[in-house]
Amino acid sequence: MAESYWPFDGEDTSETQYSQLFRRMQATGVWGDDTDQSCKLVAGAGLVPVLKAGYALVRGHMYYNDDDLPLTFAAGSAQDRIDRAILRLDPTANSIRAVVLAGTPGSGSPTALTQTDAGIFEISLARVMVTAGSSSISTSNINDERPFMGHVFGEWTTPNRPSNPRKGQPGFNLTDGRPEYWTGAAWKAFVPDITASMITDPENLVVGNSSKVGGRRIYVQSTTPTSPAPAANDIWLW
Repeated sequence: MAESYWPFDGEDTSETQYSQLFRRMQATGVWGDDTDQSCKLVAGAGLVPVLKAGYALVRGHMYYNDDDLPLTFAAGSAQDRIDRAILRLDPTANSIRAVVLAGTPGSGSPTALTQTDAGIFEISLARVMVTAGSSSISTSNINDERPFMGHVFGEWTTPNRPSNPRKGQPGFNLTDGRPEYWTGAAWKAFVPDITASMITDPENLVVGNSSKVGGRRIYVQSTTPTSPAPAANDIWLW
């Protein structure tokens, strides 16, 4: 059994070790969310869709594309096929490239990704349906498959919330004293407040009784509720 450790002053750290360090600190994926176009494949001219600018982390290595990047797909053959737009990490070539991973005509499935621990590692950005005999790729042919980098759980006050949050970004709001997350349009508490306007008929929940919470009635009785008749998504305890 051997122990290893890195990085330290005066000790060489290999790119494999660097990758092993950073892949455990942050998940492989695109820096962004499904509401933006970071590293997103969009339709272009003919068989040449465009990969939009963006950052991605691929098994601990950083990738950056600073402008629209055309990717050329082969024309449709006699049968439909499913290609992929991928990022391919090649440690031997010291590169991460956006490339087309061609599918097999008629298979109904894309070619499997290569994901090794120290060699080639690929992530899919999009599936692309290339129909039989096709000479173009439209928006409807592109299925977004981008994985996204994980979020760090933050801490802030209401006035100091992140100015450019990513969808799903979580944190603890010190002003409100509770955790919250960004929906893509607004900050939302993990557990919303129950206000008086959400609770009606605030009687005790006992057998034969019912209460209405958040617009849904809760019944406590051994027989099927009939008065008032339960609506969809009401709760019956017996």
